[in-house]
Amino acid sequence: RPEAEASEVWKSIQDAYPTVAGFQGYVERMLMSEGSVHTLLGWTVELPTYRSPVSSERAEAIRTGASVIVQGSAGDVLKLWMCRVNDKCRLLGAELLLSVYDELGIACPEGSVDELARILQSELTEIGHELQLLVPLECTTTSGPSWGQQGERIRV
Repeated sequence: RPEAEASEVWKSIQDAYPTVAGFQGYVERMLMSEGSVHTLLGWTVELPTYRSPVSSERAEAIRTGASVIVQGSAGDVLKLWMCRVNDKCRLLGAELLLSVYDELGIACPEGSVDELARILQSELTEIGHELQLLVPLECTTTSGPSWGQQGERIRV
């Protein structure tokens, strides 16, 4: 039976990672009191289906709320990071080209790669402190002559 199997999987996740259940409770409390969830920087998503009499709709609202908080907050951090490093990239002769999920694509002169890597980590760390995150934000940088020929260069 799929429901029983899903229930077992959920229980094993809760046993292995008790904070997951705590986070789910946090999401439920936020939905119960406000009918919405918020990202780190305050973006709000209304989830009126949390008040539905249909249990599957309520469960979907909780899953969506958790996803909005986690993924939306990650997006908040990435956008903030991009804004902060853009001008510093230009000072090094580098150019912020694009972002893909949680990665930044930056064209940078070879002689500025190490300094840019230091700036990227420093700015990300500072954002983590300003947002009072409990887990440090870290980045890994790679470089190469082209997008497809990047090798591991610096592990921060």
